[in-house]
Amino acid sequence: MENLENHCVGISRYVRLIKHYAQSKSLAEGKCIHHQVRTLDLEGNLSIGSSLLKMYLQCGSLDGARVAFSRMDLTEPESWNAAIAAFAQEGHYSEAMKVFERMKELGSVAPNSITIVTVLNVLKLLPLDFKSLAIAREIHTTIVAKKKEMDACVATSLMGLYGRFGCLPEAESIFQSLGFKDRVSWSVMISAYAHNGRKDLALGFFREMQFEGMKPNQIVFVNVLNALGSPGDLLDGERIHSLVIQAGMQNKVILATALITMYGRCGSPSASIRVFRRTNPKDLISWNSMIGAYAHNGEFEKSMRIFHQLLKATYVAPNRVTFLTLLGGLGTSNENARHAKVVEREITSRGLGTDAVVATALMSAYGKCGHAGEAHRIFDGIEPRNVVSWNSMISAYAHSHRHELALDLYHRMLHEGVNPTMVTFVAALGACSELADVAEGGKILSCVTDSGLELDHVLGTAVVDMYGKCGNLRRAREIFDGMKKKDVVVWSALAAAYSHRGNDRSQLHTALKVFHWMQQEGVHPGSVAFLGVLSACRNAGLVDQGCAYFSSITSDHGLEVTSEQLGCVVDLLGRAGWLAEAEALAARMAGGGDSCAWMMLLGACRDGRDVERAKRAAERVLERDPKNAMAYVMLSQVYAAEGRMDDARSVRRMMEERGIHISRSKTEEFTSLQAFFQ
Repeated sequence: MENLENHCVGISRYVRLIKHYAQSKSLAEGKCIHHQVRTLDLEGNLSIGSSLLKMYLQCGSLDGARVAFSRMDLTEPESWNAAIAAFAQEGHYSEAMKVFERMKELGSVAPNSITIVTVLNVLKLLPLDFKSLAIAREIHTTIVAKKKEMDACVATSLMGLYGRFGCLPEAESIFQSLGFKDRVSWSVMISAYAHNGRKDLALGFFREMQFEGMKPNQIVFVNVLNALGSPGDLLDGERIHSLVIQAGMQNKVILATALITMYGRCGSPSASIRVFRRTNPKDLISWNSMIGAYAHNGEFEKSMRIFHQLLKATYVAPNRVTFLTLLGGLGTSNENARHAKVVEREITSRGLGTDAVVATALMSAYGKCGHAGEAHRIFDGIEPRNVVSWNSMISAYAHSHRHELALDLYHRMLHEGVNPTMVTFVAALGACSELADVAEGGKILSCVTDSGLELDHVLGTAVVDMYGKCGNLRRAREIFDGMKKKDVVVWSALAAAYSHRGNDRSQLHTALKVFHWMQQEGVHPGSVAFLGVLSACRNAGLVDQGCAYFSSITSDHGLEVTSEQLGCVVDLLGRAGWLAEAEALAARMAGGGDSCAWMMLLGACRDGRDVERAKRAAERVLERDPKNAMAYVMLSQVYAAEGRMDDARSVRRMMEERGIHISRSKTEEFTSLQAFFQ
């Protein structure tokens, strides 16, 4: 007994020493202990062997970990389980799966339920591919073949993995086979449906769970809230919020964070901020969720306000997720470029300036704001650059309308041996569209074909759009006809290709036919498709048809009218000389909205020399945007066309007093406003 006690004490002491050297990353001392253990023939002990394995992994020695594993006692499943778990915990998922494959090859030890659960959890962390799904199905088939009742932990792990792969029938089959369904199994199924965008099934299971007498816990509430993500889901979200309050869980931080996120996705950041203010204490995740709620709804100023409040908090500090959320939500104005500068200073001060992901997000933010120079400065500082960095810089040039530079960078990327992705090709094709460079577009299409990428709905749309804007409608139609799957976006691109031919009435009528063919194929038109058909009606002067299409947006399709669509119809009426009707429509639908419709009316009044109406339209524009230089220029042009030069000069003086200066090139750009909307 004394010898046995001394033996146990010795093992415990070695385990403590090994753990100490693992935590301090002292690989040399750890190797010395390993040598002593080997001398005493203790490597086969499960506690010592698994501790040595973890020590090598935490010290960054994968080879040492492999050696330690090979000398463990592999006649018991616990050793295999410990090895799989150790490799997985340190992020070596492929190595963990190799251990499992080796276990199956030897066949001397059968995997137990702990092995299976550990392996399934590793598969959840690997990239989604057919190999991982095949392993999960093999495990499932083996269990079914043995005709044993499935262990509850194995069942829920399998259900979760099937949910991640989108194999919902398999997940539900396992769920229905369970004799007793606990909260975990209900929660996993709700999560699987939420993950795959099946809000209806997630809510259905949530209601069925309560009907069965199972009260939801925090995780169940979080999973069902994750299923809600659009303005139409707001009522369901409010009902679940009421259930959270009834359950007395409203003060749980994890639930409050889920509610903040849900309200943000459902278009109600005002509800998000109410929940956020009541949350105490607030952790960093809840701060990030509140920033994201405002950013998701385009309220960038409020996002920055929350960010500045976070900076003043003494108990928590922003992390890379904070910055990625904030930068991802910044809009396209110069004011947001100023915000990006503030965010960049904080990123630099916190030592995240060299983080490639954060730097790429910052570069994209500058690009969206039209500050390609700042984006390029960030791009030059990223080392090493990956394809995402290159794609972001190409997109930054595109956002800044510097399409020649976008193509130059695309060629430089190829020259440096970086393989382009679908995102690269879409951005490069977009630059060709804007430059009407059909020759370069054809070369890029050849590169797409050589790379083995299929012309799916994303790439196919970019190619159709490029040929359409370059005026090669025959080739645009060929590409369209050759696509296997056609969604509303590519149909809209084809309709837009025909509607761009403003002087060709036959092509404009073809655009309208495409719109009808799309619906005959069962594809419901979206906002972009309606904008294309309205543009065709405007260019062809089809007032009655244009108004009918405009009316059907809400009455027949239940869509909201966009500012671009409204502006297009106002321009259609204005071109036809129906200025009073155009003004009445703008007043009714754009009374409190943006200035797009009023700008189009102002342009029509300029062409129709309707001074008083032009003044009213200009006033409406300037109410919303006091520094809108286009409105001043166009109003002065109306006065000048009527010979009222004093009034024209007074508008110009007003511009100078308000600090609005326009270069000659900018003036020319403003006078082509209607061409821009075409």
